[in-house]
Amino acid sequence: MFYQNDVSLSGFVVREPSVGKTKSGKSFCSFVIGVKNYSRAEGLPPHISYFEVETWNRLAEFCEKIIKKGKIVHVKGRLRQDRWESTDGKVHSNIKLVGKSVQLVEFPKLDETKSQQIVEAS
Repeated sequence: MFYQNDVSLSGFVVREPSVGKTKSGKSFCSFVIGVKNYSRAEGLPPHISYFEVETWNRLAEFCEKIIKKGKIVHVKGRLRQDRWESTDGKVHSNIKLVGKSVQLVEFPKLDETKSQQIVEAS
């Protein structure tokens, strides 16, 4: 049986990224994107889903420089579920998108003739 874990999401960055290094020196960058899901029913506002994105090493260093709150990004990667038990015995779970490719999507100003500009790092 074949199992696939490939995800591709586009959305807006909700808050400034969190960056750092592990004890072993690996760079990481985490940020949250909001993805609009439009309803087919007329008059209903879009539902926004929020996803935590985590990048590592060179991609994290790239994201630290270009990812800013409000920017639109396209992220490709895989899902990873973290599970842990708190001190009160409750089991918690969180699903993250581990990014393998991040594209910053920039739209031109109204007076520019260029089409969409995409910057990519992988």
